[in-house]
Amino acid sequence: LTTRVSPSINSAAKLPKISEKVIDLGCGPGHLLKKLRNNPFNIGVDFNLLNLYLAKKYISSQSGYIYADLNQPLPINKKIFDIAVINDTFHYVKAKGLLTKEASRILKPKGLIFLGHVHNSQAMSPPPSEYPTTLQKCRELFKGFSLTSYKEGGKYLVPTAVEKSNRLTFLNLLFSRGAPIPKAFR
Repeated sequence: LTTRVSPSINSAAKLPKISEKVIDLGCGPGHLLKKLRNNPFNIGVDFNLLNLYLAKKYISSQSGYIYADLNQPLPINKKIFDIAVINDTFHYVKAKGLLTKEASRILKPKGLIFLGHVHNSQAMSPPPSEYPTTLQKCRELFKGFSLTSYKEGGKYLVPTAVEKSNRLTFLNLLFSRGAPIPKAFR
């Protein structure tokens, strides 16, 4: 499983310094947490018990895990984490507004949210209603954060085609609330 890690996980793994605490919302079987070297202060959250079992048993045994539905309030105290990662998950969450508020709530005052592998509603199934289809919609959901976006292929710029069509096509979006953007992401 770990050899098939998506480029967005590789990008997200470049974000934290060793001392920063990361929460992976929708962690799946723990690929990102493994790349972050099994730090016990990093937490994975998922609604799939099999994924959590695989993550804890085989992929990233030192990390912590929480069984939770991202459509519900998170059972986590506020202002704990430096970085929240939502990778290849956002399109599955129906309560996107709640998830963005919860991610903001559990971040320290200067925090980053990495929204990775955002899908194009026109090219994917399930139906488009499950996807944020525009950059404007994402900006509205992450109000109070500044936005940086880039392609997974290594070009860290807002793609012109995306800005013109205003459709998200497998992009990573980085939202900052007072935290410095790492140099590789500018």
